[in-house]
Amino acid sequence: MGDSVLLKVASWLRENSTKDWVYGRLGGDDFGICLPAGDANLKQLERRFSRYVISNGSIEHRILMHMGIYKITEPEMDVSLMFDRAQLALTSVKNEYNKHIAFYDDKMRNQVMWDQMISAQVEKAIEEKQVRPYLQPIVDNNGQIIGAEALIRWDHPKEGFLQPETFIPTFEKNGMIADLDKFIWRSACEILSTWTDDKANLFISINISPKDFLFMDVFAEINSLIEEFNIEPSRLRIEITETVMMTEVENRIAILRRFRESGFIVEMDDFGSGYSSLNQLKDMPLDVLKIDMKFLSSSKNSQKAEIILRNVLKLSGDLGLSALTEGVETEDQYNMLSQMGCNLFQGYFFAKPMTVGEFEKVCESKVA
Repeated sequence: MGDSVLLKVASWLRENSTKDWVYGRLGGDDFGICLPAGDANLKQLERRFSRYVISNGSIEHRILMHMGIYKITEPEMDVSLMFDRAQLALTSVKNEYNKHIAFYDDKMRNQVMWDQMISAQVEKAIEEKQVRPYLQPIVDNNGQIIGAEALIRWDHPKEGFLQPETFIPTFEKNGMIADLDKFIWRSACEILSTWTDDKANLFISINISPKDFLFMDVFAEINSLIEEFNIEPSRLRIEITETVMMTEVENRIAILRRFRESGFIVEMDDFGSGYSSLNQLKDMPLDVLKIDMKFLSSSKNSQKAEIILRNVLKLSGDLGLSALTEGVETEDQYNMLSQMGCNLFQGYFFAKPMTVGEFEKVCESKVA
């Protein structure tokens, strides 16, 4: 069937082309075309792509077609680069079902250049401590700081203080997030090893990216840090998102079980943001559910959202799990969550992410 689709698409190209077109199959299911701009009737193509159906004689199959277009503005450019740009435009709509055509533009170009720049600089940034951990306090229902989440920040020498959303997605895509995560894990262990007296019972939660599992033995990496810095495993909490469990589920569950058996606390971040949370919850070895308050703010029906939130908190308690609500920004939210039975909190109402030094001062002032 796949070969049949390729043959019919090729025939369709031949039948609709003119003598001015240059076209061919680039590889896989990709075709490339170079044609005069006026020859492309985009409205007609969009309609064609939205209902592209191929029959094998007895069954009709709907084929999802997309096109990325680079309008030639630099004729001296190598043709392969032109196709790279068209491919980049195509990638931006690859998972779209209602939009089938996209143009390469300056925004895409700038994003590519930005991605290339920061990717080339990340190793140096880690060495020079431009990248560093920030800590956001986690408090109990008495407002007492009991730990923190380690978050990455980048103080770039030329670009200034970079927000995580400007570089994390890039490194998630190219796999370099694993290098950043290893740096933050080590930093968290170094910090924990220096905390004594009143700070000796505090914990730090570290984030595990789905890509981390592809590039290393996550358990071995983190366990070796615990041994190197002589830290109780329960003080370094393991935080995953639901996306970690989207592939190799049994293998990931086995890894999380190893963490718990070794004394680590395992947290699921952004619980409920995906589609299979309840299905996974019955099998996953967890200790803490983290619920983002954006769940409430993004809902058009606040009453229903509150009912769901109340029952998720009750469910966590019934399952013997702690519930931690993050993104708490107001006193009203804090009071509401407390009444619902939540006992752990994180958010700007209590404190924003801060440097390690600032965090330690806040902890000392609370004790005083």
